[in-house]
Amino acid sequence: MTGNRNMNYPESLLQWIWENLQFQFTSLKTTLGEDIEIISPGTLNKGAGPDFKNAALFIRGVQWHGSIEIHLDGDDWYQHGHQHDPAYSSVVLHVVLTGSHIPAETVHGRVPHTLHIEPYLQTSLAGLLKTRQSSALPCSGSVTYLNQQAFEKQIEMAHKEYFEYKLHELLKLYDARRLPSDAWKKAFIGQIYRTLGVPGNSDNMLELYHKVSGKSNGYSSPEEWAEYVTEEAFSGNADKIWTKSGMRPAGCPERRVAQAAALQYAIDRYPQAQFLGKGLSSWGSLIRSVPGGQRPGQTSLSILEYTVFLPALYLLGKLFHDRTLMTGSYGQWKSGVPRLPSGISKPFLEAGFQIPPSSPKTGLVHQYKRYCSERRCHRCEVFKTAIRS
Repeated sequence: MTGNRNMNYPESLLQWIWENLQFQFTSLKTTLGEDIEIISPGTLNKGAGPDFKNAALFIRGVQWHGSIEIHLDGDDWYQHGHQHDPAYSSVVLHVVLTGSHIPAETVHGRVPHTLHIEPYLQTSLAGLLKTRQSSALPCSGSVTYLNQQAFEKQIEMAHKEYFEYKLHELLKLYDARRLPSDAWKKAFIGQIYRTLGVPGNSDNMLELYHKVSGKSNGYSSPEEWAEYVTEEAFSGNADKIWTKSGMRPAGCPERRVAQAAALQYAIDRYPQAQFLGKGLSSWGSLIRSVPGGQRPGQTSLSILEYTVFLPALYLLGKLFHDRTLMTGSYGQWKSGVPRLPSGISKPFLEAGFQIPPSSPKTGLVHQYKRYCSERRCHRCEVFKTAIRS
């Protein structure tokens, strides 16, 4: 199970293929030509050790019970050091996609059987497993019978998931030891800091917020507060932690820190009752309270509204049992059209998909970040539809 970050494709897809028997499993043979019959593929192991435990197989008519280890490259058994690890002594079958046929060996000198699985895979699956890490989508040019309807369904699902994902991010910042109103506001501000740090400084921005949280009330103006936060962010050796290369001027950390500080100053002074009473319109009145020169640009404000404010408002409604607030914020998420960078559609268009005007762009963001970039194809409706075709 030890990961190899240099692999072309994550082993989780090959694990999924094994777990769901998505291959021609009725005529399997080991690399030595011995017949394999799968009684049970085993249970996926989410901890350390072999990928699957409690598998049951017949190999050359003999029943085997034990673990299954899966690798994209057969040599990974040795590269990962399994030959020295007693945890892998229970492996009875080593499943590999490609690589040499050098047999695996356990710490006790036993040699598990080896299955070279590639010849038993659908051509499309084998192609996906060999997809190189690149800016192109994994399915681009690999699966030729992609279903446009499945793509649109997947984007709708990703749109809903993205809201839940952002809500979960807020909950991770929510400190239940505090009063709900105070804990909510701190989570809200922390998420604003983190979001303004995208793409390269999210963690640094969040760490900065933890450093300056609760201190803005001692300052008489947003400018004075922003100056203090900027000093905390970049004085001395602190300046070295920030990612600055490749940043556009609008996204440089100095500018983002000042914008986050201005928003924090405004939120700290914005009454909780106004968020509860005004609901969706509270965002506009909040932003108008920030001096014009300290506000983020319109695209950044739109991203903050949809990916931070709306989930935060939903959470506030949940905390105070306000169904109207919850329904309104989620309804705005579902129907609204935020201003997002135009390039978010590019990889999907290049892969051959059509993007209807009604397609939720936030769904595209989540799809690209959490499915395509992470190569989680086997969780995607497009992939599932393709292999069922």
